[in-house]
Order: sequence, then structure tokens, then C-alpha cells
Amino acid sequence: MLTQAAPVRTFGAGGGLLGGIIDDYDWGGTSLGPICRWPDVVRTTVELILRSPVPIVTLWGEDGVMIYNDAYSGFAGGRHPRLLGSRVREGWPEVADFNDNVMKVGLAGGTLSYRDQELTLHRSGKPEPVWMNLDYSPIVDAAGAVVGVIAIVVETTAKVRAERWLSGEHGRLQTMFEQAPGFMAQLAGADHVIQSANAAYRALAGQRDLLGKPLREALPETVPQGVIAILDQVYLSGTTYTATASPLWLAGSDGERRLHYVDFVYQPVKREDGAVFGIFVQGGDVTVRVEAERALRESEEKFRTFAEAMPNQVWTATRDGKLDWFNTHVYAYSGRDHDTLAGSAWTATVHPDDLPGAQERWAIAVASGAPYDAEFRLRGADGTYRWHLSRAVALRDGDDNVARWIGTSIDIEDQKVIAHRLAALNTDLESTVARRTAERDRMWRLSDRCSAGPSTTSSARTSCSSCTRTTRPRRWPRWRRWARATTSINSRTATGARTAAIACCRGPRRRTPISSTRSAATSRPTANRRSRSAARNWHCSSRRRWRRSAS
Repeated sequence: MLTQAAPVRTFGAGGGLLGGIIDDYDWGGTSLGPICRWPDVVRTTVELILRSPVPIVTLWGEDGVMIYNDAYSGFAGGRHPRLLGSRVREGWPEVADFNDNVMKVGLAGGTLSYRDQELTLHRSGKPEPVWMNLDYSPIVDAAGAVVGVIAIVVETTAKVRAERWLSGEHGRLQTMFEQAPGFMAQLAGADHVIQSANAAYRALAGQRDLLGKPLREALPETVPQGVIAILDQVYLSGTTYTATASPLWLAGSDGERRLHYVDFVYQPVKREDGAVFGIFVQGGDVTVRVEAERALRESEEKFRTFAEAMPNQVWTATRDGKLDWFNTHVYAYSGRDHDTLAGSAWTATVHPDDLPGAQERWAIAVASGAPYDAEFRLRGADGTYRWHLSRAVALRDGDDNVARWIGTSIDIEDQKVIAHRLAALNTDLESTVARRTAERDRMWRLSDRCSAGPSTTSSARTSCSSCTRTTRPRRWPRWRRWARATTSINSRTATGARTAAIACCRGPRRRTPISSTRSAATSRPTANRRSRSAARNWHCSSRRRWRRSAS
């Protein structure tokens, strides 16, 4: 088939590196034979591909002897230059079946074309996926006979991988768009047709049918609220519109309108020439946050009102113990403003002797979260120090962490003064009681001595100066001994002497004959009967006085 010879020409002059390699290669061992015997179609075709920047390989004869250019050698990788002059089936054994089909079709005069054809090649000693654009055409000699196949090989691996990554990225972006916690929507054209809307947007709209509809038709309740007017402004001006906690009434799935507060952005989408062709809507439903902030403000207002109404000093501190708010009583007492009290500046009002203890207790409370309780003196606006009781408790969040501190300072100067006076009074009272107890004991001892009488013998007899009875000594009851002792002390006066005489008359008597008693009774004047009555009264009163003193 290859019988027509041509003058010997070299390929190294204009064929690059492969031209010189082709010149030096021993082609006698191939079906092509030596270069001097190559027909013009072979030489012309080889000269053509050697000057092309596109990777091209020619497959000659039924064996598919490979001759290629410099660009193809880069594609061949580690198999160059072994591929030169080899049969295509032996050169790429991993794709032998694919190349067998190529040779069959090409030698039959047919063509093949593949785009982004994936093949697994061992170019660097290990299998790797490769994507290529492949175009196969038959090579025809002057007589019209097919003598080989020419293949243009353009590797598209990087492009395919990029497209696949972009495709995957688009899928990921679509997933992120759909699952985003905030609402998103893409509006197209001046009528703001809803092209896409994620799950959050559809939930906000009450799960209505939105896609493909203009916004004024899909959400008619937004028209009187000025939403369409804002979108028209963004579309015409090409400027972004942002709103925070904007009130928006929307109908729910049950048809009932509800008030929502939303943060949102209207972002114009522009072409390369700057013309706006759509608007991207992104935002979030912050109704819960707005209501919580409103409740917090109301709670703070109530707290401030309560704190201002209290007669005590009230203050708050951050979680790290820095004071940040004071009621008017703090300013009025200290004579200072907020800047001279906030943070740790309040320590300047504490008495120097009390400051270390107050600071130590406050540091322990802040570190542990335990309640704070301390007494110390605070300097007032007039420069005087007064005792205060300061207490603080921690306010905790949902995770039981300290969020803030709230404390009070109560003036206890008057209580301190009263307590000091009571202590002094108690000391005086104890000394008085001790003195009086000692006096009472002395009187009892004196009573014991006086109760023994003038004689201790059983035969002794005593006479009363106020009567003619004869008495014998006896042991008087304790209450009577006390009365006698009292009478003895007061006997220096006439009243005391008279009382002693009456007490003696009430003492125990000896039994005497009736006749003697009657004679004595008839001989006494009426005044003696009065004296006995007075003596009885005196005995009773003396007994009561003794009981009171004993208790």
C-alpha cells in the first residue's frame, strides 16, 4: 500500500523537538518502513501536524503506527517518547477497545467525534480519569485510498472538573438558599415577578402559591403598606434599600392577618451594562426579638420606677462587678455624678478602714455568684460618714449564668447608735442588778442574825414592852424574819419601835388559863383591840413585800 517513494527530507528543521526525534527514530522496524520510503501523503501529513499547536496524532496502517507532534507529547505525559512508532493498541493498552473501534471506523472512511469523553489513562504510572474532545478523520492518499487516521486530541479535564464543581456549587447554593433561616426571594422585571422563594419566605407568606406571580398579586396586602412603592424605587434607581424591625401585616394560612416585624434588604440585580433586571430580597422575621426587647424595656421601666420610689439607695452592676446605674438617692446622698461612681469609682466614697473588707466580699460574690452582704461607712455630700448595709443578688439568664447584679444600700446609722446605747444601758443595768442583789443578800444575812432572839435556850423567856405576855424564843418563818429584820433596821424611829412592838404582840403565845385570859381581856382598853387589828394587817403586808423581794 505504501510503495511510492519520495526524496529524503528531514523533519527537524521546522518540526520542533519531535521533528528531530522522528529523524533519529529507526522506522525500519515498523510497517511504515524507513523514512526514505515514505510516500508523499505521509511526509506531508507529518510535516503538517509537526507545525500545529494542537495535540495531533496520526495512526498509520492497520496497526495504527503512531506519529505525533510536540503538543501531543505533553498530553502523553510519562509515555512519551515510547509512544512514537508504537502501535496504538500497544501504546494505550488501557483503552485498546476504544482505539480498535476508532481504527475500524477510520480505515473504513468514517469519522468520529467525542466531546468531553472520559477515559481512564495511565499517563504517569497510575490510573487517572481524563476528559477529552476527540475528532477522528481518515487520511487518504492521491489515489483515494485510506492509509491512516488522524486524531485531534484536546484535553478538557480542567474544564469538566470546573463545570462539575460549579454544578455542584449551584446545587449547594440552591440547598443553602432553600434551607436558609432567613427569608429569600428573587424578583424579576418591573412587575417584580417572584421567580424563586425559599421555605422561610413561603412560611412568612402563609404557604401561598407565589412562584410566577407579580408581588402585588401574590401578596396584595403589601400594596397599601408601601412595599411595591419601595421596590419600584429600588428597580428604577438601582440603589439598595435596607430596613430594620419594620412592621408588616401579612395574612397567614388561615387568612387572618398578623403583625410581623422584619429586617430586610432589597438588593438590585444588574446586568454587565449596569441595567437592573431584578431585585433580590433577603431578610429575617424578628417579631420575637422585637417583642422581647419591648418586654425588656417595659420591665426596665418598671424596675427604674420601683427603684426610684424606694427610700434606699439602689444600684446595678454588670456581670463582672462594674457598677453602671444608680437611682437618684445615690446621687443625692453622695453628691457625685454617674461618672464619679460608675465602674469601680464608688470605692472612693467608702471609709478607708472599711474599704478592704468591702472590696474583698464584693470580689468573692462576683467570682462565685453568691449574694453580697456587707456593712461599711459611706461618705455623704457633707463629708460625714454614715453606716450602710449593702446587699446585692445576681440576676441569671436561661443558662443559669450571671447576667447582672442588683443591689441596695440602706442607712443603718441610727440602728448603730441605738445598739451602742442599748449595750451601754445593759452594762449599767447588770451592774445595778449585781449591786442590789448583794444588798439583798446582806439583808438576808442580817435577818438570820436578828431572828435568833435575845437567847437561844429553851428555858429563856422574854417580855414585850407593849404587853404583859411572856414569850418563849422560837424560829420564826422566813418572811417574818425578814419583817423583823426590816423593823430592826428602822427601829431608830418611833414608828419603827411601834411596829416592832405590834409584831411582837402577834408572836406565838403560851397557853394560859381561861380565867386569866378573860381577866386580861376585860382589863384591856378598846385601843388594844385596834392595835391587834393593825398588827394583823401589818403582818399580811410584810409577807407580800417579802415575796416580791424574793422573786
